[in-house]
Amino acid sequence: MRRQRPSSRRPSRPRQARLAVLVFGILDKVEALIEQQGGSTKITWDYATVFDRHDPLILSLSAALDPPVTAEQIDAMFELAATL
Repeated sequence: MRRQRPSSRRPSRPRQARLAVLVFGILDKVEALIEQQGGSTKITWDYATVFDRHDPLILSLSAALDPPVTAEQIDAMFELAATL
């Protein structure tokens, strides 16, 4: 059986997403931003069962980080997450 190539188009489980963000060295920044934004952002981060590459939460967090996370970096994180 042939293994599928990891894809940034595949949804990521929260554990996979957090591990990928950790590997990229921005987990602390992401979690601080989530705490700062609170409300629906925190609820979504804490309780989502999957994260989609084009989820509004992912796009808004990536744009709000300093420096912003690029589309290529997001793709790379989702590709990495698929292997974890």
